[in-house]
Amino acid sequence: MSAMFSNSSFNSDISTWDTSSVTQTMYMFAYSTFKQDLSNWNIKKVCILEGMFDSCPAPVPYWAQYKDIHQRQKAIEQYQTILQHQRQLQNIVPRTPDALKNFKL
Repeated sequence: MSAMFSNSSFNSDISTWDTSSVTQTMYMFAYSTFKQDLSNWNIKKVCILEGMFDSCPAPVPYWAQYKDIHQRQKAIEQYQTILQHQRQLQNIVPRTPDALKNFKL
């Protein structure tokens, strides 16, 4: 996927693409006008992220800051754990004012 949208005006939603087999994303959106959120992409096999978002207005996903694949995988695992805990908390915390009155930890 390297340089796939580099220097382009591409800005479609590709957040649901299956990227689980991708290994290189060098300069994929560099110098483009891409502005979509890709934080849910599975990039566990990506070895080279170099310049993926250079001079691009897209929100840079949390995982893009980790150049080392092992650090990136660890960050992804931690992020997924946090999301899982948030979902669990949403299921136990009451959502209505009446339920909150009787809620005790």
